[in-house]
Amino acid sequence: MPDLDAVLGTVRERIEKWQGQGIGEQDTKATLIVPVLRALGWDTEDLEDVKLEYKRKPTDNPVDYALVLLREPRLFIEAKALGAHLDDQRWRYQILSYATVAGVEWVALTDGNEYEIFATRSGNHARMMAIWRRSSTGFHSLCPGTAGRSARRPMATA
Repeated sequence: MPDLDAVLGTVRERIEKWQGQGIGEQDTKATLIVPVLRALGWDTEDLEDVKLEYKRKPTDNPVDYALVLLREPRLFIEAKALGAHLDDQRWRYQILSYATVAGVEWVALTDGNEYEIFATRSGNHARMMAIWRRSSTGFHSLCPGTAGRSARRPMATA
């Protein structure tokens, strides 16, 4: 398994190099998201661990990644191109809808630089649990604050 700190450093360098240059979703997944998943111990080539373009039923819309434990998807990850505005409600609605239909409790929305983590709830309600963003000084948690403010707190440095 690759060293997480080293991978985060490499990913941060890639973000600095490609931010604002319009790399697409597939390149974002390959160069920014997959390396992090692997460093966290997920085998992205083993279908018992990670399913790509996961559909619960053939008629469902696919989710980019389903992380699987005990043969059941436990976390959905929806990827967007680097620099995409993750606060766009249609992206949040998309991933939360997928999770609600599949009965998956945890979801993440990411552009490879920022990760928004949600815990889904019954009745189509969800609660944002965390927002993480990589920067030139490390990996930061952007905690939802009151009155539209966000608190910045370093998580780790790479």
